[in-house]
Parts: sequence; structure tokens; C-alpha cells
Amino acid sequence: MKNLLITGFLLVLFMASCNAPKSDNAAAKVERIPEVEKILKQMTLEEKVGQMAQLTIDVVTVGNNIYHTARPIRLDSVMLRKALLEYHVGSILNVPGGVALPPQKWHEIISQIQDVAMSESRLGIPLIYGVDAIHGATYTAGATFFPQQIGQAATWNRELVRLGGEITAYETRASNIPWNFSPVLDMGRDPRFPRIWESFGEDVYLTSQLGIELVKGYEGDNNNIADPTRVASCIKHFLGYGSPVSGKDRTPALIPEIELRERHLPAFEAAVKAGAHSLMVNSGLINGVPVHASYDLITKLLKDELGFTGLVVTDWRDIENLHDRDRVAATQKEAVKLAINAGIDMSMIPYSFDFCTYLVELVNEGEVAMSRIDDAVRRILNVKYQLGLFEKPNTHYADYPKFGSKEFRDAAYQTAQESVTLLKNTNNILPLSKNAKVLVTGPNANTMRALNGGWTYTWQGTNMPEMVDEYSTILEAISEKIGSKNVIYQQGVAYNDRARYWVDEPINIAAAVRAAATVDYIILAIGENSYTEKPGDLHDLSLSENQLALAEALAQTGKPIIMVLNQGRPRIIRNIEPYASAVINAYLPGSFGGLAIADVLFGDINPSGKLPYTYPLYANSLVTYDHKPSEHQSKMAGAYDYESDFAIQYPFGHGLSYTTFEYSKLTLSDTVLTAQGIIDINVTVKNTGKVAGKEVVQLYTSDLYASITPDVKRLRGFEKIELQAGEDVTVSFSLTPESIAFINAQNKRVTEPGEFEVQIGGLKAKFVYIE
Repeated sequence: MKNLLITGFLLVLFMASCNAPKSDNAAAKVERIPEVEKILKQMTLEEKVGQMAQLTIDVVTVGNNIYHTARPIRLDSVMLRKALLEYHVGSILNVPGGVALPPQKWHEIISQIQDVAMSESRLGIPLIYGVDAIHGATYTAGATFFPQQIGQAATWNRELVRLGGEITAYETRASNIPWNFSPVLDMGRDPRFPRIWESFGEDVYLTSQLGIELVKGYEGDNNNIADPTRVASCIKHFLGYGSPVSGKDRTPALIPEIELRERHLPAFEAAVKAGAHSLMVNSGLINGVPVHASYDLITKLLKDELGFTGLVVTDWRDIENLHDRDRVAATQKEAVKLAINAGIDMSMIPYSFDFCTYLVELVNEGEVAMSRIDDAVRRILNVKYQLGLFEKPNTHYADYPKFGSKEFRDAAYQTAQESVTLLKNTNNILPLSKNAKVLVTGPNANTMRALNGGWTYTWQGTNMPEMVDEYSTILEAISEKIGSKNVIYQQGVAYNDRARYWVDEPINIAAAVRAAATVDYIILAIGENSYTEKPGDLHDLSLSENQLALAEALAQTGKPIIMVLNQGRPRIIRNIEPYASAVINAYLPGSFGGLAIADVLFGDINPSGKLPYTYPLYANSLVTYDHKPSEHQSKMAGAYDYESDFAIQYPFGHGLSYTTFEYSKLTLSDTVLTAQGIIDINVTVKNTGKVAGKEVVQLYTSDLYASITPDVKRLRGFEKIELQAGEDVTVSFSLTPESIAFINAQNKRVTEPGEFEVQIGGLKAKFVYIE
């Protein structure tokens, strides 16, 4: 009952916030750039409102409907001038026709847009163009594609994540695009969610650390986004987007404030401190309130408390959704009022100019203060100025000789190699001999689409054959590795690209079974087809019945099965996992994923990936590693049995190697941590195997007793190291009182006196915190 009362109280607060008195604290923190202030003073209300509007490119290109795919792409001169000169639109996003363009075409289109904006408008304000460059320059033909964020998280390698950001920024700028809607900092704590693969996984610390690296990769150490090799990052989707009750995209979440602050806020706070220039808002609802209408979240929490001074942009059509979908605004005009007063700076409209008309009316009627408009436009113009767009509105592809280079591709290849996670290896069956004869089968065996996932050339990652032919599928990479004479291919099950993105159908399972009779091993490539956002919603987390049937039929042959999982989210494999002698999770490894998988299967690379989430065993037991003690209870004495088990397939942080590592000599510099103190922690790690390998050293702490029930353990540090056979190294960490703080019942971050336990590689030590 107490929790229900708290939730109800929060709901009342959120509803009240929609029309709360507006504070000027956030506006006061925003930098006053003299050049921007001079322009701002000259702008009419209509020009200011136009800067707050973002259109999709399809509005200003030729075609008779919003989904046209006319080729060759060309701008609609009339509509472009209507947008930029009549409505003074300040931003455009997306790719025309929804399909990737070469850098030359991007330069042509955006240069023409900038020419109208700067040469024909009264004040010559440049436009800011944005795209979702999620694991590379998504909409640029020839770009370098890394593993998706979940695969990057599986590397646990800060340097590789940053390098991926740097390369993505370079190739995005080579496309004449300065603004990237990335990184995703939503917590991937629900395996059902169709965008979990766009996250860094379930852990707060891992997400925060890798989020910082990606922001710095995009923007540089000093966040000098005027550097033509950098882009303005856009951290998203603030806040709580990845945890809807249903597990489906853009559906309601019920998240109490203590959980928002403990799990969902830290990664955004870290990215704000890292200097991220923009932020995108959660498309869903929290506790019944659309985040786009929440003054408490956007202004009080983000802008006032966190001190965010950058640009806040909506997601796709989300102001209109306040009326059409969420029904908190009786009219579209009221929806605009709610969102702008909540703290939205720019609306991803994306098709209608009505936003501009309504907002001008609202200001003239006194429903939206001019100070709110000035604050929003100041933030927008500041980002444009910081990007250097006033002086250099375009970048030219000829100035980017490393675009698609071997150097960049090698980095993506290495990231894919380090992401591959060996989950099971019975009797060290892997690596396989290159003289072995293998059957390669399954719907993921011969497709680049599944390796790359969504946001690859197109929104849903549907294949563009001319763009992927140069890369190797799993089948092709294995054939290249061991020779086609040693490889038999029978697909068994295929994806139906005409149906939903996750639908498959049997092709000839019997043929795959017959082929198994002549081979030494079966390599079974299964998982998911590409998808993102709403099209990726599903009703059952279990692997498809057709793929399960294929695995079960192959198991009857008695041949050893190597299961390769190529999937955006961890599908339930409980019933077929025992059939596999080895299991590899490849996630969505990108263009070089096929090669990386083959490298691991045949021993050219020693796997070093670690799970960034807890792999579920049952669809009704979706738990995380940082759970409460009551989720795993031993049997009680007495009449009642309240035993419960922590039923999972594989634990967070798990990943095997072809070598072995021994941990020893765990030492703490002190057994007492004071309020201003620090404890240094050292541990020795030795490669006790016969081959070189990489290991992720993971530091966890447990708060043994607290004023609220503590999590069983929390990740507090990690380092990825490489050791030759027989080599050892001392790995060091440090803990401060802030490292072990938590959100208490009063929603304050505190560190309470008490006993704590440190855990590294099976070793444990204790210390006490005193104030």
C-alpha cells in the first residue's frame, strides 16, 4: 500500500508539473555568446519559432507522399524555400527516401539547403542537419559499420568504444552532417525491449563509463565540435525509455523516483558532465505522464539540477503524440504549449508547419513566455555557433581521405572480434581445427542484414545488396577460413522478409539433417533478423518455433553443435542450449561480424567478450544481476517454504576464453574508508593457460546492510587487460565514498556508515565506511 501511495503521489506531482510555475534558473545557466546574442536581438518571433522546428528531409524533396523513394534525389525548390524562408525552419533530419547516400550526394543536398538558409534568409542563420549515426554513419554508403552498442558494451573496452565514436564522427562529417542522434543511454534492463541492442546493457556503471567514451569520441576531449572531424552528440532518450511495463516500444513505464535516480539518471548525468551538446527526450510515458510534457523531468531535473545547458530535442512527432496518442492535450495547439513550457527546445515535427503557427499564437496570447522562446533559441544557436556553422556551414568529402579506409575498417573488425562472447565450451571443443568438415545452417548463416541489424543503410536495416556484397556473411567467412570444400550449407530455416521483421519459416530442415551425416561439426547460426523501434516489438521472447525445431532435429544426428547467436536481444534458448557443445553470442557485430565469428570458431582470435546483460532462462524470470536479496532465497525452517532461485541462463559479466586466468593477492590499502578518504585496491591476475588472451577484471562491491534493502552487488570498476601465456599483472582500482553511494528513501544520494565487501574474480575482502 505504501508503494501505491508513493506512486500516486508522484503521479500527482508530474501532472501538476505540466502547468507549474516556470523557473528561470535553467535559462540563467546557458552561455551568452556575444555573436549569438546579437542575432537573437534582431530576430522576430516568427524567426525564433522557426529555429525551434525540425523537418524531415522528405518534406523538401520531390515526391507525392511522405514515403517517396524517387531516384535520383533532388530538392523541391518551392517547398525548401517555404520551409526556410516563410517558416524559418532551423533544422532538417533524416535521409531522403530512407536509403543511404554516398558522401558526394549528401554534400550536394545539404550544401544547397545551406545556400538558401544563409544567402536568401534575412539573417543568414545556418541550418543544422541531424541523423541517427548509430554504429557508424548509418545513412552513408561506404561508411564503416561497427558492432551495435550492445556489442560494443560486450567488449568492455573503453578505448575501442571511443575510437568507434571518433570514426563515426569523421565519416558523418565527411557526409556534410554535423549532428548525430547518439549515444543511446537508456538502460538495457528488459530483454524484451526492441531497442536493448542500441543500449550498453543493464548496468549503471558500465553504461555511464561507455557513454562518456562515446560522447568524447564524437565531440573530442575538449568538446570542440567546431573541429571538422567532430559532431555534436545527442544523448537519448531522457529518461527511463528502456523500461516500459510491457517491454514494447513507446508504451507506458511505471518507475518510482528512487529507481529513476538510482538506475536511469546516472548515465545521463555522466554524459552531461562530459559535455554532451544535445539531448533527445523519451517518447513514452512515466507514471502516466508523457515525458515530453514533464516540466519536472526536462526543466527541474535535467536543466536545473543537472545543469544541462545544451539543446533539448523531441523524438519523432512526439509533441503531436501528446494529443493524438497520449491524450493529455485536447488540441495540437495545447500539445505545443505543454511541451515548450515543459522545456522542449526543438520539435522534431516532422511533416507539418502547424507547430510554428501554434507556437507564435501561444506567445502572442501569453500562454508561452518570450523568455522561454529566447532560452530555447539561444540553446539552438549556441550549438550552431559551437559547430562553426556560421563560418563554415559545409564540410567537403574530399577533405576526408580516411573515409572507409582500411584503418577504419580494421578498428571495426577488432571491435567485432572483442565483442564475440563465448558462453559455453564443453570439453574445450572450440577452437575447431581448420581441417574439420562443417555444416553451416540456420537463418543467420548467410545474411549481412542480421549481422548489422537496424540503422544500417536504412531505418530497419533491410539489405541493400550493392552496399553489402563486399562483406562476408558467417557462411562466407567460414568458407574463406577453411576452404569451401570443407563446408556444406543448408539453410534449414529462413527469414520471411515480406512479413514482420522477426518472422521466419522452414525451408528444408530434413535436408540440413541429411547433410549433417557427412560432417564433423554443425555450426548453427540462429537468432533474429534486423529491426528497430516499434516494428521490433514481440509477444514472446522465446526463440522461434522453427529455429527450435531445426536445432532439435540436428541434435538427433549426434553431431556436435556449435551454436552461434546473432541477435539484438537475448532470446530464450533453454530447451536447445543443452544440445550445444559450445555457444557463442555475437550480438549484432556489424559489417565484419562474419569474419570475427569465423576467427573465434577456428582459433585465430581468442574470445574476450563479456555479457553486458543477464541472459534469461525463462520469459517469466527477467532479472538483473544487481537484484535484491529476496529474489534468491534459501529454504526457510518451519511450516512455510519461501525458497526462490535466481534462474538465469548466463550471468552478467560472463564470457569464456581459450586460456585460463588466476586471480590472487587481493589487497586493500585500508580497511576503513572515511568521508574524505580513498581505498586503493590491488589484485594480481595471471594467464595460466598456453595462449595469449584478454581478460576483463571486474570490481564489485556489496553493501551488507543499509537503510533500504541493498542490491546483492554492484559493478564499481573494470579494466580490460591482455596477458601472454604465463604473464601476470597487478590491476589497481580506487573506491571513494561516492563510489558506494546509493539513493535512499528520501531520494537523496547518500553513503551510509557500515560494512562493505569487495569482490574481484572470486576473491573477497571487507572494509568499513565511517563518517
